[in-house]
Amino acid sequence: MFDFSPSAILLAQPWLAPLYVAWLAFAPAAWSLAAVGGALVAASLLGAAWLPGFIRRPALWGGVAAIVVGLGWQAVQAEAVRRTERAAHELSLAAERARTEQAEQITRDIAGQAVKDLDAEQRANAKLKELLRDAQTRPGADRPLLSRDDARRLRGL
Repeated sequence: MFDFSPSAILLAQPWLAPLYVAWLAFAPAAWSLAAVGGALVAASLLGAAWLPGFIRRPALWGGVAAIVVGLGWQAVQAEAVRRTERAAHELSLAAERARTEQAEQITRDIAGQAVKDLDAEQRANAKLKELLRDAQTRPGADRPLLSRDDARRLRGL
């Protein structure tokens, strides 16, 4: 299965991240409003010779206001995307720190258990060596513990 989600695309092609953020920050309505304002300003300046003042001045100020509002809207949209991306980045960093801490804790637990197991094995080996040394140094250690008849009866049970 192919994953075409934005996060998968950005993981596969990290150079696309700035373009993705720019696309998220783009507000078409804001740019349209600024374009309308620019058209009003251009019309009022180009029509200065034949437009009457009561139309030219409001068109000029309305165009300037539309440009300011449109660009302000775009700036607010871009700031919101920047803050959202920063929050998502901080959240992913916190999750990565938590995973790293959990992995280190698991590693410490495994190492501690390995030390305990090694200690138990060394104690068992020392006890076995002591029993073998005791069995070898004890007088009569090589003689059978039971008579042949007793051993045969026990096997027959």
